[in-house]
Amino acid sequence: MTREDAEAVTVRMAKPVLAYLASRCAAHEDAEDLSQEILFRAYRSLLSRNDVGDPDRYVWRCVRNGLANYYRGKARSSVGVPIDELAETLPDPDDPFANREDDEILFRLRSEIAFLSVQRRRIVSAYYFDNRTTDAIARELGIPAGTVKWHLFEARKELKERLTAVRDSEQLSFNPIRFAKVMTNGGVGSMGGNDRFFRSILSQNIAYSVYREPKTARDIAKDLGVSPVYVEGEAEFLEEYGFLVRQGDRYSANILINEPDAEECALRETMYDRAAELIGDGLCDALTASGLLEETDHLWGGVSGPMTMKADPPRDRNLMLWTLVPYLAAVSGQKLREEEAKVSFEEAATVRPDGGHNICETWIEPPGIGPILPDGWCGPCWNRWDGFCIWQTDSPWSGRRVTDNYTSEAMRDRGLLIALSEGAELRPEETARLCERGYIAAVREGGCVKTGFRCVWIDGADMNRRLIEVGDRVREGCREQIRKLKQPYIDMVMKRTPERLRAVQAFGLGYLFHSDGAFIYRCMKRLLDAGRLTLPDEELRRSLTLAVIDERE
Repeated sequence: MTREDAEAVTVRMAKPVLAYLASRCAAHEDAEDLSQEILFRAYRSLLSRNDVGDPDRYVWRCVRNGLANYYRGKARSSVGVPIDELAETLPDPDDPFANREDDEILFRLRSEIAFLSVQRRRIVSAYYFDNRTTDAIARELGIPAGTVKWHLFEARKELKERLTAVRDSEQLSFNPIRFAKVMTNGGVGSMGGNDRFFRSILSQNIAYSVYREPKTARDIAKDLGVSPVYVEGEAEFLEEYGFLVRQGDRYSANILINEPDAEECALRETMYDRAAELIGDGLCDALTASGLLEETDHLWGGVSGPMTMKADPPRDRNLMLWTLVPYLAAVSGQKLREEEAKVSFEEAATVRPDGGHNICETWIEPPGIGPILPDGWCGPCWNRWDGFCIWQTDSPWSGRRVTDNYTSEAMRDRGLLIALSEGAELRPEETARLCERGYIAAVREGGCVKTGFRCVWIDGADMNRRLIEVGDRVREGCREQIRKLKQPYIDMVMKRTPERLRAVQAFGLGYLFHSDGAFIYRCMKRLLDAGRLTLPDEELRRSLTLAVIDERE
């Protein structure tokens, strides 16, 4: 490796290496000295080698080896501690493996110390690694010296048992779970959607560990095979935002974690496919036969093709159906849903300290079975303001429009859309924004601008009611079939849900085949696969599944 490349690697790694060592060394000065030594050795080694495929990984291996030597040196140079007190926990000097760079026993000893209680951990660290006397430790902690000695005795006994026993670690320690989806049902807060809180594998596995039964931070750490030091801080953070709840010293998950097996997945797929056939096909047929797609007084948009100052582009029925079918799949049948509802949103949702008021639901898909929703799917999303609503769903066909700043972006869009509908003249950059976000098409000529709505604009409460009535009739026609279709799935899911979260689960299941992303996706995919919908040109795709509903007086 060239000198410049080796320097770049070591400079880039300096900060994370120091942070890593500072949390594992007895003193910050030790961490600084050790990081300099390790990085210097890594730099010289990189200069002499041309076979390092991943330099960062190589540096971390050097860090691991250097830290092992540090632990060994600390353990063997402890003063004031009879050697027989350490003999039962430290490696045997005659062990041929004791001098290995990756001394497993030393790492296990350090790891097992982390599983001691907070006070016992402080006493062991101060006595064995900081070379403090029992009297000094007693003064610092404000406890009798005899209590310090008792803690040391109990700690040695506990460490011996841990090191000599074969740990029956939970599978999470070597095969952590990963959430395929983290969904937010309700309003987000200033911190954003729930997926932001579960981006790390650590946070996901902490919640998973306490989903079925409450556990202490030490129990969670055992499951995950990590130090309780890391679990404690993350668990407190998740508790602060309502994703965990604590009773005494035990945490429980306050989120839904759906982990279907093959049987449940098969039942789910059959159920969704049949519901998409009954409702999705029915909505497409009913909309086409209703004559509403031809009305232009109160149903705008869906224009495609080139726009000129003299000619309006035609309304595209395909583009209209791309939005109206999923919109009605989400909003129709509310009376039927309310009749079957057993839990209200207020009963099921959590109010979070950042202003969020929502339900967090996650999915873990079994190996070899496709995800419940494809990458790129988000929604359906509603943003309402005094009779004005922007509704949309992002999909693999439309591209991504919903971001972490979606609520504020939608509010800005609302102001521009209202101004445009009322005949106001927008600035060029404002017109360009609405075009880019899929709402309109525009053409400029001689200082004049002409616009047309590419998205679907439902003008007035009466037109919205007439559309929803189309969906209501479709659902009423297959009401009994749908009820029988979903009941076995509901029974299976509820049986597998922890009792404390069954009300939350029941609320979500009440929306099956309504504002249900998995159902809406299957309706659209079925119509697309059957050729009843066609994928439009690239320039129109940002307008798919995007509706504006203006019910203002």
